[in-house]
Amino acid sequence: MSSSKNQYDYWVACSGGVDSIVLVRLFKELNKNFGILHCNFKLRGVDSDNDEEFVRNLADEIDVPIKVRVFDVNNYIKEQGGNVQLAARNLRYRWFEEVKSKYKAKIVLGHHKDDQIETFLLQLRRGGKLKGLSSMPLLNEGYVRPLLSYSKLEIYDLARQNNWAWREDSSNKKSDYLRNYYRNELIPSFENISWLKTEILGLVQNFQVLLNFSERYLNQRFNFSKDVEVSFSLWDSWAFWLKQLFVSESGIAPISVKEVDRLRNSQKGKYLSNEFKSIWNEGNRFLMRSSNDFIAFPEYQIKTISSSTNVDYKEDDVFIDKDKVQGNIRLRKWREGESFQPLGMKGQKKISKFLRDRKVSSSEKKNYPVIVDETDQIIGVARMCPDERYKVDEKTNNILVIKFTTLSSD
Repeated sequence: MSSSKNQYDYWVACSGGVDSIVLVRLFKELNKNFGILHCNFKLRGVDSDNDEEFVRNLADEIDVPIKVRVFDVNNYIKEQGGNVQLAARNLRYRWFEEVKSKYKAKIVLGHHKDDQIETFLLQLRRGGKLKGLSSMPLLNEGYVRPLLSYSKLEIYDLARQNNWAWREDSSNKKSDYLRNYYRNELIPSFENISWLKTEILGLVQNFQVLLNFSERYLNQRFNFSKDVEVSFSLWDSWAFWLKQLFVSESGIAPISVKEVDRLRNSQKGKYLSNEFKSIWNEGNRFLMRSSNDFIAFPEYQIKTISSSTNVDYKEDDVFIDKDKVQGNIRLRKWREGESFQPLGMKGQKKISKFLRDRKVSSSEKKNYPVIVDETDQIIGVARMCPDERYKVDEKTNNILVIKFTTLSSD
């Protein structure tokens, strides 16, 4: 069955197991506008193909569209590493993200109450962060989990009462993976301790409340799509788990909190970076920005005017005596140890010290542009001032106006 873009509100992930079958059947009974997604990982030979055929037949029976994706898990592991479970999860969610984006629909997952407990215990064992201990939310970033309030036994009971057929994955019965051990051995033993599941789910709910509050706090205080500044005093006041959440939200992960703490106590100008973001020590605060922001030069225009013209001296523009310059001018990054004679000064000053005195942040200072002529002589600093030896004076006939418009870091 074909479908047009944006036709369906939901796409239900269906493996053929009882959880996802119940979900599909309930969505059909509720007349939801939905389609089915099925992943065939080809890990169980003919059983995997039989699962696919079963789900295809179900889609045909209830007259809903279906999309099937076949994955090469072993090849993914060769290229990316990891184990079978992690590879299958990554491949599955990568596809779900594609579907979610293309059809502007929600992805519906069959996770239930026992899955929630299982996830929490696994995260607890691994020393999980706040997000991990919050386990799985009912609704988050386009994913919906309607069965989180129901146990596995309740789902089985509902399927049997309605004579809904499903497929059993024999690999789930093996306890060779830690997750399967928790699922098959540990959690079923909780049935004899009536209060334990309730206590664990209560902890999950508390962690979710704390996570929601903390995310609101951070996102109200910081705009993570732009440069972010955090004073050392604020950073020091935060609990470790809030620092972990900040690292995650700001995009500087996998840099750890311990690494950021070491950066906080290092020299001004030191920084850490990943592919997308950098975090800088600015002496009394952190500055986070795109890793590429500080390497682009400001946009500028050059024009020549007569000294007899009424000149509008703007703060960000640089004015130079054209006749003192050799050839064309350009911008380049300053080099370690370079000096120039700032406007109004008698002696030389290193570019690094000049920029520091002008309160240029360490991240911007690293590649700040200077103005040079064809001999590579520094004749000024972008958006600041000319070299004293190239300034406009009473003998100037022609003025070079270097008009800077925007900096990429703005």
